[in-house]
Amino acid sequence: KVDSVQVNIMEIRLMASCFASDARADYDGVIVGPGREKLLEHFRGGVVRFKRSTHFIGGQFVERLKGNTAQVETYAIAFLVIERDGKDHVLVRGLRYRDTMVRHRGRWLIRERVHRSEWMQEHPVILNPGLPINGDFSLKWPEGWKAPPGPGGFLGCVRGMR
Repeated sequence: KVDSVQVNIMEIRLMASCFASDARADYDGVIVGPGREKLLEHFRGGVVRFKRSTHFIGGQFVERLKGNTAQVETYAIAFLVIERDGKDHVLVRGLRYRDTMVRHRGRWLIRERVHRSEWMQEHPVILNPGLPINGDFSLKWPEGWKAPPGPGGFLGCVRGMR
């Protein structure tokens, strides 16, 4: 499977190495492949749109394991930062992957992938603004922003959670 760390750091060569040399993929109706190089081109085109990326891999189910092939379904949530009208926004997407895996030289590789965005939200976001941190770990908020109520700003709210 594609390790979420590889996606998060946008290391596209490592992402492509998770696919078989003859792999094909369907990304929300965009057919890519066959071949790892075609996937690499697709990844290059996609990651340039995002300023940042964070993926959390949820449930992963091996549905059929037969010899050197397996059917795998994986759920994930992706946080993708884009710029829209000069402001940063985060796209939060619920993802589902249906993969046909093959074992090749002791490694499991993706031969076929169907990727679907199940749902999506978009919100304005502040990227790590490089805010200085006070001694109590609360942030010094930029002009026009208000810290959440409670001692210690945001972290004070977290500390108060039960």
